[in-house]
Amino acid sequence: MRPPWQAVVFWPGAYAGQVDSSQDGRNTLDGSYWDYLVQDGRAVLYPILKGTFERGGKADRVPDTSLSHCCLFQAKDIFRSVDYLETRSDIQKDRIGYLGLSWGGITGPFVCAVEKRFKVEVLLGGGVFDRELMGFIRRCSTPTQMVNGLQDGYATNQAPMFRSLATPADQKRHVVFESDHALQGFRKEIVKVNLEWFDRYLGPVRGSVK
Repeated sequence: MRPPWQAVVFWPGAYAGQVDSSQDGRNTLDGSYWDYLVQDGRAVLYPILKGTFERGGKADRVPDTSLSHCCLFQAKDIFRSVDYLETRSDIQKDRIGYLGLSWGGITGPFVCAVEKRFKVEVLLGGGVFDRELMGFIRRCSTPTQMVNGLQDGYATNQAPMFRSLATPADQKRHVVFESDHALQGFRKEIVKVNLEWFDRYLGPVRGSVK
């Protein structure tokens, strides 16, 4: 496939704050959550956020994912990532999506409530784990797909986030698998529903074969 490409910006899990180097992308350990997007013909931007990997990650850190302590800094990195994508002639500037895993799934509605250049978001393992974020969740109207494991706080964390999103009912979807927070055992199904969602709001990738 030839450019310009659609792009998806990825926010990893909190473990990224417990690793001191990404080793130029070879040590991120989460490729299975986003590699299918590249295989399908999209570009994935994986920013090294403040406090993660070589920008401050360390093995003995206990990650604090609260808005007041750290997420503002990482969100600014995400916004700058979109700025960067807009400078590239090989990227479709009006077709940029967001993918968040765990920590990134929690903060996704905060990011998308502020950053309107994201046309769609997919939240893996997200939910309301910080009540301070609820105000942003209620202002997030971006088309949103939540993908969760049933044994990962369905009633206490997932359902409240899904209900509170300002996204119109026909533009949000909650996909729940009989799994845990890591969503183990359902990769094929997750790839299918995520590609469907990105295709729906970014448009199919030119020449891709499903």
